[in-house]
Amino acid sequence: RFLVVLAALAGLVAATRADGLVVHRMVQYDVDGEALGSQRTGFRLDLHVGMHAEPQRRCAVLRLDKDGAAAMTALLAGASAQPGAVLAIIPRRPGPADIEAWQSLEAAAMRRAVPFPVYAALESPSTQHLLRELTALGAEGHGPATDVIDEIFSSRIVASVPSTDPITNTTIKTIQALLPGNGDPTTMPTLALVASYDTAGLFPDLAAGSHRASGAVVLLAVARLLGNLFGTPASRPKHNILFLFAGGGALRFEGTRAWIEHADKDLVKSIEVVLNLDGLDSTGPVYLHGAPDTAGDTAARLKAELQHTATKVGTVCNTPAAETSDGQASWGHEHLAIPGIWAATLSCDPTARPFSSTIAPPADDATAAVRRHVRLVAEAVARVVFNLSSTGWDDDVILPETPLDTAFVTEWLMSASTHGRPVQNASLADPFLRAVHTVLHQLPFELQTRTTRIGLRATTFFGPTTAILTTERALGSFVEGIVFPAILLYLALLYYAVSTMSGAFGFEHLKRA
Repeated sequence: RFLVVLAALAGLVAATRADGLVVHRMVQYDVDGEALGSQRTGFRLDLHVGMHAEPQRRCAVLRLDKDGAAAMTALLAGASAQPGAVLAIIPRRPGPADIEAWQSLEAAAMRRAVPFPVYAALESPSTQHLLRELTALGAEGHGPATDVIDEIFSSRIVASVPSTDPITNTTIKTIQALLPGNGDPTTMPTLALVASYDTAGLFPDLAAGSHRASGAVVLLAVARLLGNLFGTPASRPKHNILFLFAGGGALRFEGTRAWIEHADKDLVKSIEVVLNLDGLDSTGPVYLHGAPDTAGDTAARLKAELQHTATKVGTVCNTPAAETSDGQASWGHEHLAIPGIWAATLSCDPTARPFSSTIAPPADDATAAVRRHVRLVAEAVARVVFNLSSTGWDDDVILPETPLDTAFVTEWLMSASTHGRPVQNASLADPFLRAVHTVLHQLPFELQTRTTRIGLRATTFFGPTTAILTTERALGSFVEGIVFPAILLYLALLYYAVSTMSGAFGFEHLKRA
């Protein structure tokens, strides 16, 4: 009976419990020994514990629109009392002002240590149900009567997560698609086009911002266009074209480095020019970063053709002054490390971005911008490999009426902005890569997929990245701290007294009781 009473009392601790909701943990990582991101994992916090509750015992629930992002910025900066934890609800369709506020918050939060747990969930029917339940659980109010009730029963929010484990290595997956030239490809020069597909962000599993991945979308569309145009060997130039979809872009382009170390040495030696595609979903000018004037003939022609073709497609190709990386962000071409090879990055960004944004759906004009840049890159590359500028040929190779499948571009941009591809969890990128491989497999490419396990040099991530969130109606702090232990002590003493008496006086019926 004593055990039955204990079980009944324990049941009161979680008298009412909501179904578990998977939430995503804020990134925790070390860079060169500096601890960054959220430094705590699970929590069990009161939602409503009376008028004098400390902020550290509260869980702040914020919808990350413009106002919510400002409130979270204040929490992270210590401008307001720090809570015990934060649950962020990310809107499915944020407005431009929401995205701008979020990106500012994310940029600041990624570079600081946060002393409390932070979790996020995408807005959904499940999160709406949770918010309604939280509202109901915390709606008793305050007053002489309700303060007493609060001390007996309180509402709690619980995040269950195991202890963190360091992630010191990761898997890098790279797809290599070679469009061989007309003749023996081992004797021909190669022009390489490269893009990274993976992401990083404040909440790694939700980091599906389409901006940086738009480079991979442009690369895939260019490969599809040129693969169809040069489908037969007779239609191809005396030049190889290499398309490389590389992982590890968010880790200072470790995937590109790994490919260089393991790729066919003759192919690497044949490369004359590398053009990295990054962030090409915006209207306005494009920038050719890291394009030195002192370069070989192929590089000079590519630079000239990009600038010439840009005017034809209605944009401008600028060549900014050389930049110095700040250690947090850099361009892909800076990590190729192939002596004697001209490398540059084509991007809509005037400066390098350190990571992808968690909430950055395609802009309204993203499809049009990507189609423009597909035509820009495909036309410039075609003119270079056929050496058309030396012949005075100024007609378009990619004719203006050539269809550039708007639905194809839109679908890939939406896919890139829907599914996270965190660099520390390569398996989440598998559906994206399988779809890329399916498109390329239908074209006349020599395909190779390479998986490389690499050690993380300067960065250590910590997992897990998810938790199960529940809400419960529990015994209040007064009951748990004073009344509940007193009851347990009383029952223990009673049990001891009854046992002693039954042994001393031989009351067998008391023993049985």
